[in-house]
Amino acid sequence: MWNDMVIEALRRAPAEIDLSKFGVGTLSMPDVPARAAAVERVLSHLKYLPLAERWQRAEEMYRSIAGIAPPRLMLTPAGVRQLADAGIDIGAHTVNHPILKGMADDDARSEIVGSARWVADVTGRAPRSFAYPNGRPGVDYDGRHAAMTREAGFELAVTTQWGYATRASSTHELPRIAPWDRSRHRFWARMMKTHLGAQSTPAHAIASGAGY
Repeated sequence: MWNDMVIEALRRAPAEIDLSKFGVGTLSMPDVPARAAAVERVLSHLKYLPLAERWQRAEEMYRSIAGIAPPRLMLTPAGVRQLADAGIDIGAHTVNHPILKGMADDDARSEIVGSARWVADVTGRAPRSFAYPNGRPGVDYDGRHAAMTREAGFELAVTTQWGYATRASSTHELPRIAPWDRSRHRFWARMMKTHLGAQSTPAHAIASGAGY
């Protein structure tokens, strides 16, 4: 994944580094929060570039900072198969993690269908679920891509819109939350905030991605 390569590059970077040649200027990272903010800044700058250019810049950034070729940071097919054999449901997420809305329809469909085929080939099971890369309704994908996931045989697809599903939610545009919290209390606070926000938002707005 190109974004993991960027994260690993910035993890290895000094506290201050000039990345002007990559279009992000000088980054000052004196502590962990600043380094995390720098990661988000670089990812946001690169994520909407064409696939080939995005990958090339991420790899060049890693090589320039680390001085070595990028390591393998993802699971091997054997590791994915082991998870599936242990009972973990393996979903799909496209082949190259592109922003679907910026692609021609045929290319977007190939990314979606190709990822389903890869998961099936590796695990021996057709994937039930799909997650849209970046996942913001109307910005990173739209209704065309929801239709493509349905046509590709996925039972459901999830967005990154913050919320929980209701009976009115589209099965191929489900909202969700990100459970990144490091403590039980922060996790429950996030759940409560999501619940209260959904209570004040019309169901059709949750399903359609209102606010983006």
